[in-house]
Parts: sequence; structure tokens; C-alpha cells
Amino acid sequence: MEDVFAILNDQLDTVLYNNQFPKALLWKLSEKDNDISKISASRELISTKLFQLIESNAKFRNVDLPAGIVLQLAGIYFLGLFAKIKGECFLGLDISTAEERSRIERSLRITLEELSKRKIKKNR
Repeated sequence: MEDVFAILNDQLDTVLYNNQFPKALLWKLSEKDNDISKISASRELISTKLFQLIESNAKFRNVDLPAGIVLQLAGIYFLGLFAKIKGECFLGLDISTAEERSRIERSLRITLEELSKRKIKKNR
């Protein structure tokens, strides 16, 4: 789980500190474009391989980790974009401060740990 946490935490850093990433993410959300679609397809391939790697671990076979990770990643993207674009708190959290950022990181870690403990059946 530590690797997954590192990836999610890195994504939060990317949204917050890479000035081009939020623009690309907004571009992807707002327009249908072949260039951005190619990038998205590449990202989907990487995430599919990541999920296959996670699911190949016997410990996680009966846990729907991809769904939990996708929810966390969507939250990271939204929270990061909100902070970067609006420059405001979101529901009382200001992730531009070290203290609030630390709270988000702790919550990410706890959520991943709890998700990995539960036996949430996949409906595939």
C-alpha cells in the first residue's frame, strides 16, 4: 500500500506544484481533442497495468482497490485544482498550508489502509 500512497501523494504534488498539469487536466475536461485523447489513452494503459499489479497480489484479490483508488484520485484532482485555480479553502481545508496538507496525507493513508483490510467484492 505504501507504493499506492506514494503515487497518490505524488499526484497531489503534481496538481499543486506543476503549473502545466492543472491546465492539461482542465483542457481534458473541457475539450475533445485528439492530442489530449492520446495522452489520456496512455494514462489509462498505465493505470490498467498498475491495477493489474495490485490485483495480482493475493492480499488484495477480494478487495475492489481500483474503485477506492479512483475515488481518492478524483478527490485529489478536484481538491488540487480548486486550491490551484481558486486559491481558496475547500470545505474549510487549505491545502496550501503544511498542516492541512499533512491532514490530507494522513487521511489518504488511513483510507488506503482501511480499504486494503476490507473484503469488498467486485461486481465484474
